[in-house]
Amino acid sequence: MRATRSVGLGIALLTLGLVASCGDPPPGPGRPVIPAPVRFSEWSAPVNLGSDINSGLDDQGPDISSDGLSLFFASDRPGGLGGLDLYVSRRLGPNTPWGAPRRLGGGVNSGSAEDNPVFRSWVGGGWNLYFNSDRPGGCGADDLYMASGVAQFFGSEDAVASPPAWNLDPDCWGVNTSESESAPAFAYEADFSNMYFVRASGSGGRGRMYRTVFSDMEVSLPPEPIEELNSEFSSTHPM
Repeated sequence: MRATRSVGLGIALLTLGLVASCGDPPPGPGRPVIPAPVRFSEWSAPVNLGSDINSGLDDQGPDISSDGLSLFFASDRPGGLGGLDLYVSRRLGPNTPWGAPRRLGGGVNSGSAEDNPVFRSWVGGGWNLYFNSDRPGGCGADDLYMASGVAQFFGSEDAVASPPAWNLDPDCWGVNTSESESAPAFAYEADFSNMYFVRASGSGGRGRMYRTVFSDMEVSLPPEPIEELNSEFSSTHPM
């Protein structure tokens, strides 16, 4: 009787172990932690930013600085240098109204069209401004450009005096090509950045999203198409 009870207990424990092993293992060394699904709230109703920001013409491609106090966008409003120019508006706090936009100067804007600005600040006070432009001297229809400076620049009253911009790929080796590159976007890591952008063939061509690695203000890997996101339709404006 005692032996029978021991065998029965052993079988029960073995069965319990098999059942437990079929479930999700508890977190621990070497065991992946499966994150809980992210839940988002509903979108609020959009609010017009007012007549200072929105004009009677095209105002597009907005980007907000990390502190939430600078709004960059492109516009073809009167007083520009070309078809679309880049502007910046400042505000004192997250709940205060945006001030009158100031057009960035001839270092960034040109007699052509500049669009899709992306502003990123860095530890230590520096900043980079990325955008696309169809100005002369590029590789194709639109190229990706960059300007760089100090953080105090856009905090001053004279936001017009901007530093010169340069082509991200003046040798046309992979990022800028004979086609059109536009809409830069970034996902930052510790010491490098994944840069995303759109490439399209000619004016009105089907856009496809690409990814490359951007480090030390240079492109360090050839761009590759993001096949899992591209489709038979046009894909554009990654953010």
